[in-house]
Amino acid sequence: MAGEESVAGEESVAGEESVAGEEETATMIGAPDGEAVSLTHQSTVEGIRDNLTLHIDEIEEALSILESSLIIDNISELLSSDEEEGDSEKEEQGEDNDSALDLSELRDGLIEIITEDMLDEGSLTVNAEGNELTYVVNSERVCADDEDDEEDEGELSPEEIEEQAQEYQDCIRRIEANPLTIVAQSIGERKINLNITVADHPEALRIQIHDNLIAGFVPLSFVKRFIRVFVDESDLEMPDTMNGLIGLEARRIDSAHFALRMVILDAIDISSEASTAVRFQLASNANAGSLTLNGPAQLIEGQLSLGTINLELPWQSIVNLFYDDEGETRTECFDNSDDVNSCNEVLYNCLQACSEDSDPTNCANICLERAPGHVQGTLRNYLTCLDTIPETECGADDSACRESRCRDNEAFREVCEHRSWCEEYQEAPEQAPEVEGNLKVFTEAVSGSLTFNANDHTLSFRDMTLGNDSMSIMVEDDPIIEVNLNAENDRKFSMVLAAAENGDLSLQVSPVLDLSVALTLENVWEAFVENQEDLPQVLANDTLGIKFDGSDAPTLELLNANDETEMRVSSGQLMLSSPRMIDAVIIGEGMCMGSEDEDALSEEERDNRHELFGLLMSVDCRTE
Repeated sequence: MAGEESVAGEESVAGEESVAGEEETATMIGAPDGEAVSLTHQSTVEGIRDNLTLHIDEIEEALSILESSLIIDNISELLSSDEEEGDSEKEEQGEDNDSALDLSELRDGLIEIITEDMLDEGSLTVNAEGNELTYVVNSERVCADDEDDEEDEGELSPEEIEEQAQEYQDCIRRIEANPLTIVAQSIGERKINLNITVADHPEALRIQIHDNLIAGFVPLSFVKRFIRVFVDESDLEMPDTMNGLIGLEARRIDSAHFALRMVILDAIDISSEASTAVRFQLASNANAGSLTLNGPAQLIEGQLSLGTINLELPWQSIVNLFYDDEGETRTECFDNSDDVNSCNEVLYNCLQACSEDSDPTNCANICLERAPGHVQGTLRNYLTCLDTIPETECGADDSACRESRCRDNEAFREVCEHRSWCEEYQEAPEQAPEVEGNLKVFTEAVSGSLTFNANDHTLSFRDMTLGNDSMSIMVEDDPIIEVNLNAENDRKFSMVLAAAENGDLSLQVSPVLDLSVALTLENVWEAFVENQEDLPQVLANDTLGIKFDGSDAPTLELLNANDETEMRVSSGQLMLSSPRMIDAVIIGEGMCMGSEDEDALSEEERDNRHELFGLLMSVDCRTE
């Protein structure tokens, strides 16, 4: 059971609760085994409902510190130029502009899935001791459409109703072929343990829903089988092998104070026999990641510490993401102005002049022949109508009556009276080119820690690193991206993002930021453009350099004043470079980043500039 899985295999005591950043290698994930006590369906459901409500509501309360964060507000203000206009429109329309975090829908949905859909009392069996409840998931309950779908059923087409019915039958078939069994036990009041298995496979998803913690032990082999219950193989291809065991925990320390942890209990190994398939390996790790949500103290602290990552994905799947597989709907609007003008020209100019012609009939034919064919036919019918209306309906001299009668028909109005309309056209999607091989990602490590402090409105990242080597991305043996981070400064750096009441932001790095990104997408240009020369040089073969140094604490400020944003180097020097640039762009201390007027440059000058950095320049700051 859960208690058998302790971090790094060491013995531990359930009461050893640690906060992220403290000694955690001897702290278990979840609660230890205990003697099973008697329970009922009602006590199980109530325990799950009460515990999930407690934890999710208090996690929401802890995360509410983000709502008053100047960092988030200031970033949103800088990124959204239409925010003030959008807010004023909402206020005018009476819309609620409250952006408070709300996890109630997540909470209620999760409770419903577990206590109503999964734990079906009709399938319940109880062991002789009364301390183990076994449920078999009801396929009809799980596969049934939700209430919203049922309400919308009247709006569905017959084809959609048939498709929905087929999906329901497919869902029933899959679950009956792979029955889900849930065994519930309790080791004390409001301490519910669930073991979920698929068919007769021994691997189980184990979940602890206790009053002081929620923990899960997730075997990847179970994940594969569980997904297969709900998704056909034809709709989602899965790797041949999925091994590994992940432990997750949310441990309640106090009111609105939680320690979240993730450990890799058994090394992750995902692979397939096919040459182009998903592959992923990650070693076991007792401290893979942690996050402490401390609402009362207004703090969020976390750390991530992953070892070597080798990831392979089918290159075709990645390329497909850049292409729209649904196409676009194009709307074009039209009017019949040309037809109306032709009608008016014939009726009010040419034909009227024929009344003075020696041969009015021949003159009228000449007028009609000047009009386009469909207009000509409409007007001939109109003239015939004028001549054939009986005098009993319109007097011989009552031209207004005759014109009114002959204009009052759909054929005449469609051509000779102004109208406009719009039509939609479905454009076929651009097909992704066929490519071969795997995308390969390698990084020696991904680690660092963070602290979000709502008291002083700072977000700090410490000792961020990609390991002792560069991160590389290749397609088979062809490199396309290589990232080097602080190669001459232990390949680590830290930074602090701080927000001010006036909307400004400052970013301070330590010791320096020296980032180099080599792009060589010319090796795979066929995946993106029809002709190699159409691939921008900055992507085809370039190395982008960003270096921020020149002081003990290089600091960049984003100043927001008078509806304008400026980027000022308040300490140090910022340099943007590329081998394709004659001179690097250097923003010295006290200077701001500006841009040349592209319209003032000749086409040749624009073509010779670097696509990304070419127009940037150092300027005097306007904001004081």
